[in-house]
Formats: sequence, C-alpha cells, structure tokens
Amino acid sequence: MVITENVRAPAPRPASGKPVRPLRLPRKADRGSVTAETAVVLPVLVIVLGMVLWGVGAAGAQLRCIDAARAGARAYARGEDPAAARLAVDQAAPRGATLVVRRSGELVEVRVRAPVHPPGALQRMLPTLDVSAVAVAAVEPGADSAPFLAPAAGPQTAPAAVPDSALGLGG
Repeated sequence: MVITENVRAPAPRPASGKPVRPLRLPRKADRGSVTAETAVVLPVLVIVLGMVLWGVGAAGAQLRCIDAARAGARAYARGEDPAAARLAVDQAAPRGATLVVRRSGELVEVRVRAPVHPPGALQRMLPTLDVSAVAVAAVEPGADSAPFLAPAAGPQTAPAAVPDSALGLGG
C-alpha cells in the first residue's frame, strides 16, 4: 500500500528569478469603490453624449439650411410664384428657420437661418446655436418682373417682416 501526501509544489518563478506573488482579493476598504466611481462618471458621460447629439443635430440643421437656400435661390431666380418659392424653402429648411431674399442687379441672394437648441436639461447650461446658409443665383431672363425682387426694395424677410400680400400669397 502506497501512502501519498499532499505536498505543495513550489511556486513557479519567472525568468527574472523573483517569486510570483499570489493574487490578493481586495480589502474591505476598497469594496464598492468601482460603484462609487461609476456613479460619479455616469452623469459626465450623459452630458458628453448630449453635447455630441447636439453637434450632430447642428450639422444636420446646417445641411438643411444649405439645401433650403439653394432651392430658394433657384426658385426665385427662375421667377416662380413667390408662394411656390417659399414652399420650396419651407420644405427643405429646419423648423423655425427664417428666410431673407435680396436682389442685387442680376443676382438673387437667399439667406436661411435657423436656431439649434441644446437637448433636454442642457438647454439651461448651453446657448442656442444659430446656423445659416446663403445661396446666390443669376436671375433668368423674363424673371425681372417679380415685384418682391425689385432691386431698390433691399432685403425682405419672410414670413414675419413681409406681409403675405407682398409675397403674392393673398390676404
């Protein structure tokens, strides 16, 4: 009968020759520190995420302003009905956008500006961004008779500063 004893093998040594320390469990004082650190960092991560989303929203609003200004400049330069031109701008522009149409000689300039508000609770901490775009188009022959684009009239803002009747919308 062979009796064997449980003999503990010596700890392996790395190539450096120093003994390897066994892994220790965290002390009781360290327990819960990960939870506390996460609780501190989580609100910061939410704020950063909100700011990133706000930036993406601002970039999208900028692109929509560019599209709206281009559509408006084309429509006004072709001499389309002012209501149809305004509709083209409204369909492409972000919500709350303002439109300024100006004619200088043979050019029509359309400027679209829109506010971009921060999301949620960030509205109290961060300002509203204004994004805008300008498009210029040459007035086509035969479009010179449009009354809202008379060169001497200067800038006109729709819808608030120009009455609907001046834009050919009736009323």
